[in-house]
Amino acid sequence: MEYVTIKGLNRGASRIGLGTWSIGGFMWGGTDETAAIATILEALERGITLLDTAPAYGFGRAEELVGRALQQYGKRQEVIIATKVGLEWHGEQMFRNSSRTRIMQEIDDSLRRLKTDYIDIYQAAPLHTVQPPYNLFERNVEKDVLPYCHSQGINTLTYGSLCRGLLSGKMTPNSQFHGDDVRKLDPKFQQPRYAQYLKAVERLDRFARKSFGKHVLELAMRWALDQPFVTVALWGARHPEQLAPVSAIDGWKLDAATLKAIDEIVHNSVTDPVGPEFMAPSVRHRAVDQSSAA
Repeated sequence: MEYVTIKGLNRGASRIGLGTWSIGGFMWGGTDETAAIATILEALERGITLLDTAPAYGFGRAEELVGRALQQYGKRQEVIIATKVGLEWHGEQMFRNSSRTRIMQEIDDSLRRLKTDYIDIYQAAPLHTVQPPYNLFERNVEKDVLPYCHSQGINTLTYGSLCRGLLSGKMTPNSQFHGDDVRKLDPKFQQPRYAQYLKAVERLDRFARKSFGKHVLELAMRWALDQPFVTVALWGARHPEQLAPVSAIDGWKLDAATLKAIDEIVHNSVTDPVGPEFMAPSVRHRAVDQSSAA
């Protein structure tokens, strides 16, 4: 496992972090709590020290599962918890809200769910970390977010390294997504784009096997880690066995020629690319509270 220093922390963070959005269940078709806790414990045993979560992941469920897993693990001081602030929900509708009242309520609720008295990385202001979506297929942040973070000394915890499972190599033309699974809304999983992305994944897998004896998942994770402004690449896993490839990602690098070849495969396969914009929550417009404004 590779480790990196994040400003303000007194211990190294693993460059692969476990993302817990999917184990929260919401927008992922539910969750198996026993498998989720086992997955978190498996990640810790494999040397992953950074767990990324949020109150909005399953409306608090992901944080609760992280807290329960850490109770079993028993070595809180070895783990870096990164959680967030700035969203609220009404039913299943989410809105941005970074008011003082909301922030103070969220920190108390997160500490309770996580069963801890401190949070290592709290993604609010001042900015120490930024968490943009970034992977082989979704690169818009290369234009502005990543260079800005680099120039300002802000660490990046990029999420979606496997593009919601698309780069796992497990998807087929017949893959089905049920319930509230976010992939039912993702334009990349709708035809005709889906066929283009599957073609790219197939070609990338062949390239990885021929060049490195690896699979497309390992290539995609190595690609993310080898990008110049990526501090930590988050990997969303829901079952312990999904973490088996972790050891195959360490110990090799992608050179300039390889990165160029990957870019050509993606460019030639995906003729109608689309980003993750569909996931952006709405801004909730509120009437001004005159009593508090006064």
